[in-house]
Amino acid sequence: MAPEDLPPAPQQDLADAWEAQETLRGWLQQLPPRHAEVFQMSREGFSNLEIARILGLADTSVRGYKTAARRQLRQLAEQAGYTDSDSRRRPGGAHGSR
Repeated sequence: MAPEDLPPAPQQDLADAWEAQETLRGWLQQLPPRHAEVFQMSREGFSNLEIARILGLADTSVRGYKTAARRQLRQLAEQAGYTDSDSRRRPGGAHGSR
């Protein structure tokens, strides 16, 4: 599961939600600035076209930055001990072999 796909935490788990947000912030700081910026804008609800216009990028660049950010975040999550259940079911991860 990708970090941006995590469901919102129930009210009783506010401390866990806060910890998850802090963990994500730390991971975002390890990404190249443009990747983190595009990823964060996407999480805030901006469309690819909106992000492209605001940042002066091509739509294809926005998609590429988001893909790279997700890949890097997934690697950081795996290094921290989080696992993706899909990657255990399909060879080559969630998208299969390439």
